[in-house]
Amino acid sequence: MKYSFVCVFLLVSCVVISQPSFKAVPSKTKLGLNQSFKLSIIFEGEGDNYIPPNFQDFITSATGRSIKRERNSNGKNISQLSYNYSLKPKKIGSFIIGPAKIELNGVIYQTEPINITVTKAVKIPEDPNNPDYIISQGVDFVTEVSKFSPYINEPVSVVYKLFWKPSVPIVSFSGFVDVPEFKGFWSKDFPIKKIEKETVTRKGETYFCVVLKRSLLLPQKSGSLKIEPLSISVDVQVEKPISFNNMMRMMTQETERKTISSNSRKINVKPFPLKGKPAGFSGAIGKFDFNVDASKKFLMAGEALNLTVEIAGSGNLNLLDLPVPVFPPSLEVYDPEFTEDISTSISGIKGRVINNYTIVPGEEGRFPVPSLKFTYFDIESKTYKTISSERIIVAVGENPTLSISGSNKTSESELKNRAPKSVSFQSFATKTNLKPFSSYSFYHSSLFWWLFLTPLLFVPLLIIYTKIQKNSRLNTVTNRLRKNKKLARRYLSEAQKNIKIKATFYVALEKALNNYLKARLKIETSEISKAHIQKLMRKRGALEETVSSFMELLEACEIARYAPTFEESMNRDYEKATLLISKLEKELT
Repeated sequence: MKYSFVCVFLLVSCVVISQPSFKAVPSKTKLGLNQSFKLSIIFEGEGDNYIPPNFQDFITSATGRSIKRERNSNGKNISQLSYNYSLKPKKIGSFIIGPAKIELNGVIYQTEPINITVTKAVKIPEDPNNPDYIISQGVDFVTEVSKFSPYINEPVSVVYKLFWKPSVPIVSFSGFVDVPEFKGFWSKDFPIKKIEKETVTRKGETYFCVVLKRSLLLPQKSGSLKIEPLSISVDVQVEKPISFNNMMRMMTQETERKTISSNSRKINVKPFPLKGKPAGFSGAIGKFDFNVDASKKFLMAGEALNLTVEIAGSGNLNLLDLPVPVFPPSLEVYDPEFTEDISTSISGIKGRVINNYTIVPGEEGRFPVPSLKFTYFDIESKTYKTISSERIIVAVGENPTLSISGSNKTSESELKNRAPKSVSFQSFATKTNLKPFSSYSFYHSSLFWWLFLTPLLFVPLLIIYTKIQKNSRLNTVTNRLRKNKKLARRYLSEAQKNIKIKATFYVALEKALNNYLKARLKIETSEISKAHIQKLMRKRGALEETVSSFMELLEACEIARYAPTFEESMNRDYEKATLLISKLEKELT
């Protein structure tokens, strides 16, 4: 019995010891709202199907994944897999970071939950080599809002601007980390095609400034609404000691990636005033014209006319419901064809929306289309305005063609009146060239054989033509893909040659990535959008980490062309591009 217990104990101990270690290691568990911390997820092995923790209460950026392989004293190979994150709290309070999960040999391992306490913003210690201190001293990330007390559906523009002092060693921008969702708003983003750095005076000092994001918002409900901050990653250059040798201190320059966020904004959305509010008001706000028009007001029975209902001007045209006319039952009315001509800019929405009705009267008579009313709230005068259309009378006359065809509706006297007054007769032939039908055989004629043989000759020619066209299309596609891959290699080589010329380097690198996507995903330039690319890459088997890294690099190429960047960062981005292309070649099916 004693020996059995010992054996069981040793067996359990061996199992416990043999289990790989999987742990989450935070750099701190208590911090201020203005601070960030690092979290390392470390696994003693090389697992699969990694699932990161839920970071819903934190602004998160992945700083990379690393694999460390070494041999222990027993000569056994040991691997260590690390996932690293930079986290910044969104609000004050106590939070739990849930477990991360990973799979090894069919067994799922998970980390222990981590408790994080977030306090009010704290004073960051003065340290010229602390990136948090550097950012706190010379960087402003601002959310600019055009209106703080708009009405429902009144346009509000939001612009995110980054300011930094020339003395702040920001090496590059690494892309968006957390993008606002604009809950409670209808929103439209205006992508920044070219980020331009300006030199401005702010708080009496010189700053660099770039616009990173622009959006137009239409609040959809009254009350207090929050415009969420935008979070981005920046690489900050710092000095770190590499050794101490008596009195001499050796330093080296390194870059640290930090997440910074703009300030949030709250706006108070006003409801529409109850005083003077018409019963038919549907939420239109702006400055509008209203028009109802018929293409013709007199026509014959069976003919068609078009009736258009149009609203034009500036305001929430995209959210309007056009008034619906009431038609007499004697008119056959088809469903309206809706058209719009709307231009949306950061300042608002302008254009026109139209419903076009096709109407076919079935009988003669006079048919009234009642007047329509359209009510909107005028922003300038802060009053309701109602526009009424004119009443339209459609007069339908008797169609002579339709009347004659209906013999029961036409009297005998009317038919007599419509008959010609005089009839003149002409001479006619007394001899003909008619032949008996039996004397002509169609099946022995040349026309029959021509009609019979032509399809037989045409079918092979059609097959040959179709095959030629198909091969031509395939050759065209193949040549295009080959050309895109060739361009990707060329631009990648050009980027490497211009590693010291920032703008040229990043333009070439971006072109290389885009041309590779076009070749590998078989898409055209018009299909290169962020959402579409990610969807295709995931569908073709690319890992989530690879997709995220690729999109981050594309964004970094755009931003880095106009931000201060060092050669070290360009080397790192070039290596990242070649690595990602190599990974995608293996992952994409």
